[in-house]
Amino acid sequence: MLTIAGWVIGIAVIAYGVWRYLAVGNVPSLLISVAVVIVGPLEEVLKRWVRRGPKAPAEPAVELVDQATSVAFLILLLVVLYLLP
Repeated sequence: MLTIAGWVIGIAVIAYGVWRYLAVGNVPSLLISVAVVIVGPLEEVLKRWVRRGPKAPAEPAVELVDQATSVAFLILLLVVLYLLP
């Protein structure tokens, strides 16, 4: 149930952020949407891809994906905070 709630809320945040950017040019809204995409669906796709890799130790690579997406998420949020008045 929490997984479904997370997906629904994530989709709502992404859609609303993109809509605000397109409607009024609000860049922080778009950056938040991109950040959610990075730590949500993109991270899951990359983790699945790494786990299927040929002869690679999966867990260190999965941990690297997790850390890299977290850093990207935090960088985008930092930019949002900088852009806010």
